[in-house]
Amino acid sequence: MINFSNEQIPVQGSSTPQPTPQPVVIPNFSAPFTATPASPQYEKPPIIHETKKIVFIAIALMVLLAVGFTAFAYMKKVWPFTSTPKISESNFFSEILSSVAGIDSSKYTATASLNVVTRESDAKAFTVTVSNVAETRQKYQNDSTRAKNTMYILNALRDFYGTNPNPNDNVKYKKIKSTYPATLAELVLNVKTGKKAAFGIYRDPITTTDPLTNTDYEYSATSGGTNFALSVNFETQNAITTITKKEEKSPEKLSVIGQKITFTKDNSKYSWFYLPSEPPKPFFVQLSEMMRSIPPDVSAQLSAIAQSQWSQGDSADWIFNTDASGSFGDLKYKFNADALKKDKDYYFKINNIPSILSGYIGALKGTWIKIPEASTKKPADTRDYSSYSYSAVSYFAREFPDFEKHYKDYRKYLVTLLKSSAEVADSVKLISFAENPKQEKVDGQNLTRYDLIVKKEAILPFYNALSLKAESDNDLKNLELFVKDTGFKEYLESPEFNEVFDYFTANTKFTIWMDASGYPVLLQEKLRIVPPDTAVGLKDKQIDIIFKLTLSEINQALNVEVPAGARLVDDVAKESKQNEDYTYDPSGAAMIKQKLSSIRAEAEILYNKSSRNTYGYRPFLLGPCKNTASTMFAEANIWKTLGDITGGNPSLATCVATGTADNVQSYAISAPLSGGKAYSWCVDSMGTSKQIVGALKDITCK
Repeated sequence: MINFSNEQIPVQGSSTPQPTPQPVVIPNFSAPFTATPASPQYEKPPIIHETKKIVFIAIALMVLLAVGFTAFAYMKKVWPFTSTPKISESNFFSEILSSVAGIDSSKYTATASLNVVTRESDAKAFTVTVSNVAETRQKYQNDSTRAKNTMYILNALRDFYGTNPNPNDNVKYKKIKSTYPATLAELVLNVKTGKKAAFGIYRDPITTTDPLTNTDYEYSATSGGTNFALSVNFETQNAITTITKKEEKSPEKLSVIGQKITFTKDNSKYSWFYLPSEPPKPFFVQLSEMMRSIPPDVSAQLSAIAQSQWSQGDSADWIFNTDASGSFGDLKYKFNADALKKDKDYYFKINNIPSILSGYIGALKGTWIKIPEASTKKPADTRDYSSYSYSAVSYFAREFPDFEKHYKDYRKYLVTLLKSSAEVADSVKLISFAENPKQEKVDGQNLTRYDLIVKKEAILPFYNALSLKAESDNDLKNLELFVKDTGFKEYLESPEFNEVFDYFTANTKFTIWMDASGYPVLLQEKLRIVPPDTAVGLKDKQIDIIFKLTLSEINQALNVEVPAGARLVDDVAKESKQNEDYTYDPSGAAMIKQKLSSIRAEAEILYNKSSRNTYGYRPFLLGPCKNTASTMFAEANIWKTLGDITGGNPSLATCVATGTADNVQSYAISAPLSGGKAYSWCVDSMGTSKQIVGALKDITCK
């Protein structure tokens, strides 16, 4: 039975009385409300206040709506329940590349920015505290001395010994012996007494001793004196790397065992090489010192946008835009240009360019220029200046296909490198997450953010594994010198690298954002550079450099439309040449005189070179200069100079050469000094060099 009294009833098992429960009263909201006088015999039950009731109902509705939306979002994969695949640390790069492999077309936007901002509280300039600078510097100085000594010894062996390549050389250049000396002491003696020494070719004495051991370098004559072997022990890996780089494309392989390099007569290109006497500064030190001259109000932004159907290969249409802007305080600049390819034709347009630097190009701003396939062809003989103009516009047109090819080749190589590097990086667990991946909205997209950290302990295993892969993969041959650089490996194991890495980690942030399909749609690297204290203008400042790569419009159809009203590049090139006409410039006239004088010198060389003493082997009728075979004007240097004089069109000049076959004894050339051709400068075989009225009219300048 329910007790309605006010007595406190103890709870079972407890001696403490509890409050008596109040009766449950259900108000009748449908009946009209009337005020009733208070009665001492009856206490009216409490009524819920109207405001509280409304709030209660509103909260209940909000809870129901939230639960409903949550269920709907979960079922329909609406944010925040977007089905964004989470990538694990162990397979991070491989999974990204796997998703990228599914991209057939996309828009790439690469940006870079540099800004000087207020220095953050934890920002410090880079300094090396653990370093054997003095010892390292001494090794570099020793190797620099060894390089100089080796160069002198190799030059002396080449100049004084072996078979003379040209018996007609002047006596001072003749070799004194056909076999190489038995010792370095014999070499030094022969150099002191040789004819070349008398002519001052070897002013500095040849040093044959090592700067560290003070003993002679290892040397011996081989193959019965027809060859030699000179061995030098270097102290730094930088020396080995620098010297061996010279043989990248040469069959003249050096013998390299550890730090010892052996030279022979076949290593002719090593008659000159240079090694620095100072060790290179750490990257961050160089960067900081380079940045200390930057003004405090500088800023720069650079971007490039490319879009194409990558799977279509060379036949793919594409669009491209580049933009650069910045400020050097009161001086601001901006450059922007578009380019595209439709079928086999190219188009480009300059939108912004500093007019003070652009000359005629500035007049083309906002105009689409069409480069038909025919205009990109290069002549088989580049001496044919009549069809191979050297104006900036036509040069750019002819180089367009090469730009495209180089970009595609580099992109192909980069994809191969990234795939191989990704496999190796995941195998050694190169990266870790700075914090758990999280979802955030970027430019209206719901993305998953990954902040990455490179593991210091994984860098050396990564380098070793990539080295092994490069040795067996022909597509990675460009990495050969890098991965075989034992000096770099030693650097990775040094205390100095630990300092550099720690500083790099503290001042670099690398982040990747993934979309719901698992595509990496945004990559960003932020690098903080802190100038040294000597940079007075940047006190309390730091330089932020940010690189971004954005992918958008993934696997969307690309429709490249031909720009309306595009001008042909050949027409623009002609205007450009007229605008840049040298003949209206006094310095241009001086250039013509000088160039024509050089043709006279070339003609005499040609005359004396021939056993028949003739200016070429065929005469040339008076008229516009042409590259006619067997005439003196077809000689490479003369034809090139005629092109230089006439702005790439030698037919503007007038030429003549008289005589018979194999016996041409006179010539004359004139080139206009003004656009109207009222005056020309003329030279002839009689030694004349003067200004004439009009063009050349005879075999002599009159």
